Amino acid sequence: MKNKSHISDEMVFTVMLRLEKGESLKKLADEYEIGESTIKRWRKGKHRVSSDFNPRTTNVNQDRRIKELEQKVENLSLLLEDALALLKKDESQS
Repeated sequence: MKNKSHISDEMVFTVMLRLEKGESLKKLADEYEIGESTIKRWRKGKHRVSSDFNPRTTNVNQDRRIKELEQKVENLSLLLEDALALLKKDESQS
């Protein structure tokens, strides 16, 4: 079995949808290289993935877009920190 870090929100969503369509829990566990008990926990709403992610109510595209926006905010914050540091350096040299 692989490390749990390979489990994404999208994978949980896909597995849950396929289960609801009647696919075998064992087959999905084998295919995704995860334990059957992990999938059973997902069914109960206990996810290792994002705490606010629920495959029954979350749209994967919305979830992906939120993650993209969070990454952009983080990148902009880093750029702002760099710009402020350069500004302070420039002011101290004046």
